[in-house]
Amino acid sequence: MSVTSLTAVTLVLKPFPAVAALDHVGTSISSYLDGSVMIPLDEACSIGSTRLLDRIWMNSDPDAEEGTSWSLCRYLRTDIHYHRFQFSKALRAGMGCGDLDVVQWVLEHFSGCTADEEVVEEAARCGRMEILQYLLEYGRCEREGGEKNVIFWGGDDMVNAIKEGHGDVARWLYDNTPDARRNLNNVMKFAVRQGDRSLIQWLLDVVYQADTLLPPPSMNDAAAGGHMEVLQWIYEQGYGGRSDHALQGAATNGRLGMVKWLVDNGITKGAREAVQGACDGGHLNVVQWLFKRGGVQYPHFAMDSAIHRGHLDIVKYLCIPGIAYEPSRMMIEAASYGHLHLVKWLLQKYDAGLFPAGDPSRSGRSNQRGRKKWGSYMHKLGSDVGSHDGSS
Repeated sequence: MSVTSLTAVTLVLKPFPAVAALDHVGTSISSYLDGSVMIPLDEACSIGSTRLLDRIWMNSDPDAEEGTSWSLCRYLRTDIHYHRFQFSKALRAGMGCGDLDVVQWVLEHFSGCTADEEVVEEAARCGRMEILQYLLEYGRCEREGGEKNVIFWGGDDMVNAIKEGHGDVARWLYDNTPDARRNLNNVMKFAVRQGDRSLIQWLLDVVYQADTLLPPPSMNDAAAGGHMEVLQWIYEQGYGGRSDHALQGAATNGRLGMVKWLVDNGITKGAREAVQGACDGGHLNVVQWLFKRGGVQYPHFAMDSAIHRGHLDIVKYLCIPGIAYEPSRMMIEAASYGHLHLVKWLLQKYDAGLFPAGDPSRSGRSNQRGRKKWGSYMHKLGSDVGSHDGSS
């Protein structure tokens, strides 16, 4: 099968009937101009154009005339290993863009290939219910002529679907592919983090009845997802899931009401990590409440987190006896993370004289991170300090 001329070439040659009548001329010009042969099939699938896929497939015909340049396209139908490699990659690309026409095209043009669970996992992650239904039907139908492609189901397909909020896809997968070998250890974890009560109940009533060793719903995941109602429900039901990181999850999300509820109900483990999480997220109200409550060990770790993230309001609050550490170290840390506003405030509070004149650590760490603004500011500061010391 010969490669057809590009539409643009056909239109350009139309005013010249004598030239247009020579088929090989249009084909040769098209071959010279055609860049599709340089596009890997999986990348073309992500574009979503079946016309482009047809063009690539025709150029990969072993009987087609050689083009003007070499490309991997030549191996698409001649090398069995590359053929199978592109099959899986092309299908995953089709799942990513959600184009059923592309998926159908790939399955129609390839034969004797195997798609591992990653293909279905990607479709589930993207919530491609229509494509999954087509794949299931494809697997059930007999194919006329040629060896049929095989699609494997399972793996992390349900986990991926639930993690991205596609609970309906997860249920469909479980109901329609019951014999698939899949990882169910994390399905409850992400259902709880999504706060999907109906999905959680379905897992308990259906999935957990078939596998009683699966981990129960945990308060850790409810807190990490920021779902107060689910958190309280798990506590009331007494499922026995882990709660050692619940306080940290609530604080990291800035959920002060949840933090208070956990403490009121005796769930106080991980107070230090909770303060650090609140500092990371910039939740000053949570930081203040936890410190006022007391019992936070190694509070200087909280200052580390606040400086790392550049939260000036929290740094100001923590600059009290017993929490703030050496001003020089605080300034160096602020500089190393590129937070100029913190350095300026620390200099105003603790005075520029807290460093010896010409101390290289101030500008050195900032320059190592590529902060040009930093270098000029810190060198200017050093010059000012040096001039001040000289005049005195």
